[in-house]
Amino acid sequence: MTTVAPVAGTKRAMIAHTLSNDIQEGKYPIGSALPSENELAQSFGVSRHTIRIALTTLLETGLISSHQGVGNIVRASSVPVRYAQSFDSLDNILQYAANTPVEFTGKTEVVVNAALAAWLGCKQGERWWRVTTIRFSSGKKNRVAASEIFIPYMFGSILNHTKKSGGTLLTLIEGMLGKSIVEITQEITASKATAAEARDLMIAPRDPVLRIVRRYFGEGRQLLEVSRSAHPAESFSYAMRVRLTMKSADG
Repeated sequence: MTTVAPVAGTKRAMIAHTLSNDIQEGKYPIGSALPSENELAQSFGVSRHTIRIALTTLLETGLISSHQGVGNIVRASSVPVRYAQSFDSLDNILQYAANTPVEFTGKTEVVVNAALAAWLGCKQGERWWRVTTIRFSSGKKNRVAASEIFIPYMFGSILNHTKKSGGTLLTLIEGMLGKSIVEITQEITASKATAAEARDLMIAPRDPVLRIVRRYFGEGRQLLEVSRSAHPAESFSYAMRVRLTMKSADG
């Protein structure tokens, strides 16, 4: 389980760490109230101000919630683990994939109708493969993504190698088909889980999710893959680094 890590040299951090351990070990069960600020200040031999800051740490990590007239109520026995993805290159995406085991749950051949053609960015009547997957955190403890992935029908041969490779469809497209990814576009939206996404992520239908749509292009803007992934809002965060190029003084 994850607890609040202490910060050397600060009383408030050590108090937060101690209270976190007490909660994890069951001294303060979920639904119970922590001692008052005055009682905690007396127990730890510090000021109420120090206690208040330590409690703020527990509030921010989701272990407790504060209610006027009631006090601080224990809401969780451990700090929720948030799975973070960073994106500033293809290497970051592949590293994320390497750290999150994937289960391929289905593949179907689809004939693209007008609506799907507009979304994919292809021609109506084309045949594509639709692949569904579930990604897990390390150790397969949590489900971090439910995805549907579309690849052109001509790439179908790689689908026979998904179990053996253990990698992504992207790595198979590059390694087996010799296609190089030169551009990626993405759209990120906050949404509500569909019934299928809720089932795959083991959450309630219409629970909040972070939805990411990516389109991968090869040379000549050839569309190689389109993926749409839903991530549980409470267990996933997304980070992106942007590096600015400074213009010269005479530019």
